[in-house]
Amino acid sequence: MEKTLTALEAIVESIDLPGKLILDVGCGEGDIARGLKNTGAVVVGVDPNPAQIEYLLAHPHASDALYVQAPGQDLPFAKASFDAVIYNNSLHLVPGALQTQALLEAVRVLKTGGQLYIANPLAEGPSHELKKSIGDEVYIQPSLIKAIAHIKQIACSEKSEFVYSKEFVLDDFEHYKDRTIRRGPYRKSLFAKHDNKIRTLFAKICPKVDCGFVIHQSILVVLLTKQIVSKKISP
Repeated sequence: MEKTLTALEAIVESIDLPGKLILDVGCGEGDIARGLKNTGAVVVGVDPNPAQIEYLLAHPHASDALYVQAPGQDLPFAKASFDAVIYNNSLHLVPGALQTQALLEAVRVLKTGGQLYIANPLAEGPSHELKKSIGDEVYIQPSLIKAIAHIKQIACSEKSEFVYSKEFVLDDFEHYKDRTIRRGPYRKSLFAKHDNKIRTLFAKICPKVDCGFVIHQSILVVLLTKQIVSKKISP
């Protein structure tokens, strides 16, 4: 049976964080970046979507990290800058043709011995069912599996691999809708077309708790360690 964790708990259990410089690629609303900073890490959050960065600037927190707008496949940082790079539920949103380049960039900015944490959704669980209901079946793709295999072949060793059930709580359906569209702006048209359908499904499969509505998603985590690279890193 899958262990139920928050995304932050899964990362904290996997990586030694205090005092380390961490890059959170696809940082979204900054929840993970702030949580990592609260563990004693120094955190930089990156997101390619201007709407996400605007949201972060409009909703500042005392524990905020440094945020930068940039795509994962073109990171504006020097090589060997970070102790760990985290792709939490975001690499699958990178276009398939660019996923290998995104991981090559992650390896480039990682120090030797640094950790590359890759967490992506599986095609199961309530979160997947919600997206599937509007025709947005985004989950582990062959291109992503190929990209990870390539990085393991040329630059990294696998430290661990596991599946957990991610739990997150949202205020209501509108919170879910806004968050989902910010993470993938193309979804705005999908919600416009299927709003009633997904709203009904949300109420049916997302339990109500004191602080909102709980959503679960099965997540595959691959944790890699950067090795000394003796050959050129290229796609």
